Amino acid sequence: MAMGLTSQLLLSLFISTLLLLLPSSLSQSNQFCDAGTSSKLLIKGGTVVNAHHQQVADVYVEDGIIVAINPTITVSFTLLSTTTFSFCSFLLSNFIGISQVGDEVTVIDATGKFVMPGGIDPHTHLEFEFMDTETVDDFFSGQAAALAGGTTMHIDFVIPHKGSLTAGFEAYEKKAKKSCMDYGFHMAITKWDETVSREMELMVKEKGINSFKFFMAYKGALMINDELLLEGFKKCKSLGALAMVHAENGDAVYEGQEKMIELGITGPEGHALSRPAVLEGEATARAIRLADFVNTPLYVVHVMSIDAMEEIAKARKSGQRVIGEPVASGLALDESWLWHPDFETAAKYVMSPPIRKRGHDKALQAALSTGVLQLVGTDHCAFNSTQKALGIDDFRKIPNGVNGIEERMHLVWDIMVESGQISVTDYVRLTSTECARIFNIYPRKGAILPGSDADIIILNPNSTFEITAKSHHSKLDTNVYEGRSGKGKIEVTIAGGRVVWENNELKVAPGTGRYIKMPPFSYLFNGIDKKDAFYLNSLQAPVKRAKSNT
Repeated sequence: MAMGLTSQLLLSLFISTLLLLLPSSLSQSNQFCDAGTSSKLLIKGGTVVNAHHQQVADVYVEDGIIVAINPTITVSFTLLSTTTFSFCSFLLSNFIGISQVGDEVTVIDATGKFVMPGGIDPHTHLEFEFMDTETVDDFFSGQAAALAGGTTMHIDFVIPHKGSLTAGFEAYEKKAKKSCMDYGFHMAITKWDETVSREMELMVKEKGINSFKFFMAYKGALMINDELLLEGFKKCKSLGALAMVHAENGDAVYEGQEKMIELGITGPEGHALSRPAVLEGEATARAIRLADFVNTPLYVVHVMSIDAMEEIAKARKSGQRVIGEPVASGLALDESWLWHPDFETAAKYVMSPPIRKRGHDKALQAALSTGVLQLVGTDHCAFNSTQKALGIDDFRKIPNGVNGIEERMHLVWDIMVESGQISVTDYVRLTSTECARIFNIYPRKGAILPGSDADIIILNPNSTFEITAKSHHSKLDTNVYEGRSGKGKIEVTIAGGRVVWENNELKVAPGTGRYIKMPPFSYLFNGIDKKDAFYLNSLQAPVKRAKSNT
């Protein structure tokens, strides 16, 4: 729309006044309002949501860092000497109504939308070698999918190479060179000796790893016994690293698998039948009690059942530091798909622990809403239909894993926020902030605060999403959420100050992601030493006894 005469006169007067205020060297320059090279974003008019607070405010980003959050951001003349041209562009854009100004400041209108920290997925497996094959998503395709879904950081699991933590870490470093967003690493422990103990110390003190995972399942492959679990827990405690467990009774699962085969049940339904919820509950209880015995915090990954959730609830009620992580599939799906008459359809739902019967999903949702469970992951572990077909005659050979890295943020919003089970601030806590706190990278990540990394999403609560394999960004040829739709769409993703998802278009390049080191001794370790001291003082031992004369 053309400006009226009054607007033109006001604009002329404004520019003339501005030129008088500028230093002479600048006012005589031909570069007035020219584009610069630094990365500057201004997000206008959105509702900025953190885990503790929300407000309508503008967010200013410069060089990948959040600089300011204020109800109305204006640039003072103090900044004029260093950001003259962006300032000019900013003022002109507000006066004329232009949404993007040259290459210097990009203005994004977020009116009526939520501006939130980008999601952090605490549980992924990219380029993961497992069950004689490898997941189809690498550190580029998986991360690109994540960004399209509003996740701006993930933490992947490093698997040792022939038991060596160092060799495993180096292998994953190479895999991650193609990354297009920030990432961190957990480390799995698959055996125990003095070398592993020393390497754990190296991982924590030099490599930025502050969590170690112990598999209580996958007998004959990744599974460890209680003796190793105790040694690992003790080492984690001494290093200030968080112990994590995949909680299923691997010995009983093995027996269950043998039983199903004897009964002639070889299809995907045998997977669920061979590892019932009671085995997840037993292993969760055992891990919790051993962690309590050692007095170290515990993180239970992919909580899939009421059985496991109730063990976590009981431990937390008693004061024990236990974190429970449900995953998107457990909140959104039920096991009925495993009985589908088409093998390809049924097999894509095989994961461990299994997706449970209807009712477990609602219980997990309720546990999230009441604080019994603390954050949501995905266990994104993508195997295509050809790979899943390796177990067409034996469910034990179906590679375990489902997708979720792209879908998690939308699913949690639709399932939890749209249903009224949680607030918008809770959503930020469950999908981003609590993960950052647990793994000791808050407030660099998980917050929209001055000084935080500019990992930001803009969610339109009035838009809708639909999930299909045809439109997703994973390399996977199937999707366990196929055809699902809902309200609340992430329209813009900003990673490291760069707009990487906008207008349903990805703008990513390999090698732009960064490895984020995570320091030890998160808030979960506060007071652990005092509890140890209290325990020692309570022993009333050793008792001094007179020696026998005989």
